[in-house]
Amino acid sequence: MKKSIILWLPVVFLVAFSACGDSGKETSSAMTPEQLGKAIADVYVKCMTKVTDMTAEKEDTSILKPKLETYQEEVISKLVELGKKREAMGTDDRATVDHNISAGLSALPREI
Repeated sequence: MKKSIILWLPVVFLVAFSACGDSGKETSSAMTPEQLGKAIADVYVKCMTKVTDMTAEKEDTSILKPKLETYQEEVISKLVELGKKREAMGTDDRATVDHNISAGLSALPREI
């Protein structure tokens, strides 16, 4: 169960970016590319930590699954919102965002 949950998280991350369009152009100035990259990485790291904690409790699947599905929707919503801001940026700024996401993900504890 834990492996299948962890496997969908990168998919969520990628879907958030691929689902983004140009509709967020007005909001992109609210964050610098560095801040946006850090915010995206923070969402991902917090998500992985929370899912790891949730699955460590060894709850019955029938109890755990609805909790995970609800949390999944929250994470997708956050990542889509942030992804729209990223997509509204220019090529160089998007590269900066991506660099800061990678740097932020390096904070992901190995035990997760």
